[in-house]
Amino acid sequence: MVRVDVNEVQFTKARFEFTRAAGRLDFKDGAIWGNQIGFTLGGFIDYARDRLDITGTFVPAYGLNNVFAQVPLFGPLLGGSQYEGLFAVNFRLNGQASSPSLTVNPLSAVAPGFLRKLFGVGAAGDPQTGSLPTVPER
Repeated sequence: MVRVDVNEVQFTKARFEFTRAAGRLDFKDGAIWGNQIGFTLGGFIDYARDRLDITGTFVPAYGLNNVFAQVPLFGPLLGGSQYEGLFAVNFRLNGQASSPSLTVNPLSAVAPGFLRKLFGVGAAGDPQTGSLPTVPER
C-alpha cells in the first residue's frame, strides 16, 4: 500500500535567474518541476518594503501533462511551448510580503496552451514568465 502525504511534494529540479540587492530579490524565468506538479515564476520580493509581485503558471500532474506539449505539430497548439502542459493555470501573487494576495485566472485552465499566455492574471501581470523543461524519460 502506498501512502501519499498531501502536505509533501517532491520536485526534480528548480532553476532561477535572479539578482539580489539591498533587501530585494528579483527573478525571472524561474521553474520548479517534478512528476507531480510544475511552476514557472517571475517577479520580485522586496523585503525592505514588505512587498512582492510574482506571476507564473501552475502545471498540475506535470509528468503526464507535459506529454501533450511534446506531440509534433499539435503540441504547440494544445500545450503551448514544449515545456508547458495541456492543463495549467495562470496566477499572480502580489501585495504585502507578510500577507500577499493570490489571484488565479480560471479561464486560463480551460484555454489551450497557445491561448493561455493571452489570459494573464490582471492587466499588469504577465501570464508566463519562464518555461518548464521536460521530465526526463526513465
